[in-house]
Amino acid sequence: MSIIERLLRPLSERGQALIITAALLPVLVGMAGLAVDYGAYASERRHLQNSADAIALAAAQELPDQTAAEAVADDWAERNGPDVNDFTVIVSGGSVDPRVSVTITRPHEFSFIRVLGVEERDVGAGAAAAKFSFGGAAGVVPWSITQETLDASTPGSLVTVKYDSNGGSNGNFGAIRIDGNGASDYEESAKYGSTTEVCAATTPGCSTELCPGPDCEESAPECDGPECQPKTGNMTGPTRDAVDFRIDHTSPECESFDDVFSPLSAYNFIDVGAYVVSEAGASGGRMASAPLAKKTDTPTNTPGIPTNTPLPTNTPGPTNTPGGPPDTPITAPSGGGADLYALNPDCNPWLDPGACPPAPSSAACSRRVIIIPVIDGFGNGSSDPVTILRFALLFLEGYEDDKCSGNSCEIKARVVNAELTTGALAGAFDPDASVHFTKLIE
Repeated sequence: MSIIERLLRPLSERGQALIITAALLPVLVGMAGLAVDYGAYASERRHLQNSADAIALAAAQELPDQTAAEAVADDWAERNGPDVNDFTVIVSGGSVDPRVSVTITRPHEFSFIRVLGVEERDVGAGAAAAKFSFGGAAGVVPWSITQETLDASTPGSLVTVKYDSNGGSNGNFGAIRIDGNGASDYEESAKYGSTTEVCAATTPGCSTELCPGPDCEESAPECDGPECQPKTGNMTGPTRDAVDFRIDHTSPECESFDDVFSPLSAYNFIDVGAYVVSEAGASGGRMASAPLAKKTDTPTNTPGIPTNTPLPTNTPGPTNTPGGPPDTPITAPSGGGADLYALNPDCNPWLDPGACPPAPSSAACSRRVIIIPVIDGFGNGSSDPVTILRFALLFLEGYEDDKCSGNSCEIKARVVNAELTTGALAGAFDPDASVHFTKLIE
């Protein structure tokens, strides 16, 4: 090879590289543009999916009221996007299986691949949410309220959840055996909530035919499906110790009814930030904890219900005749109260940030917020089980100063109709239940 050929060879190779680069440049630019456009498309789809989830969950709060659900969906979209013309809301199931489906579709314009003739494509997302009743869980406190008492109460009413020797029937004063039959089992369950699961008659998989068995939803040793054995006797000492523990180990920010609950009427709509995702694998899914978007014209956030901790000294309670008739409900003052309350997330004893640690921890948390069974009646002593019809959420007020000694130990609490959950079993929607929750089902 001559010297001239050797000198010209690098120039030739460099020229070839330039030619190849020039030829590939449109391809490289096209691939970069495609990546940018695809990334923008995927980002918008994720945004729409979040919006669909939020709209479905917000609308499901109003189920089974179709008109209200649709109005909330429109309100959420108006405040947060997307355009109301880009989504459809379908409410179905009536009062038996209420659910709402949301579909969002809108055009997405591309920037780089327009040169290839692709100017826009529809981008969409969908979600569905349903409303359920609290069907059962661990962590239930082994006191009870009869359906008759619950029917006679209003949100904020003061009711008895553990009677003294003047109430109840044949030694049955409202306590239930869940984790065991011993006094220590009862006290531990009353302090920390049950370690085993109980379920209600309306919950799929909760029946005397299925329980005990592999398809049974309850694991309580003292229950057979929704039927559980009563814990007879007054058990003054264990009851007093459990109530004192719950009151003494409640976080300062959760010590009153007004601290813990706010009426849903104080909010314009449910924001996506109000929803809490339960632990992976939990049956609860994504659920409401508390709405965040308060009305700007609401001067206060208190339901106006007097709080007593403990109950006033020597205040006589309603007279109870054998059989445990309902207490005369103490209703909220005029202008106070609401049919539904939102639970302050800092005071949610089951979910962060207010979750209570398991036994034997004595850390302060929201221990005055409790869930107890709603039963059909007291029955006739230890041989006659009670049936759990549903569950009720209450705020523990305590006992009168002289009412948890000797044979007297009546425990009082306030009834709340709330939108929340605890990672609970999804019971069939029960319009008469006081505890509901929503979750995404698609």
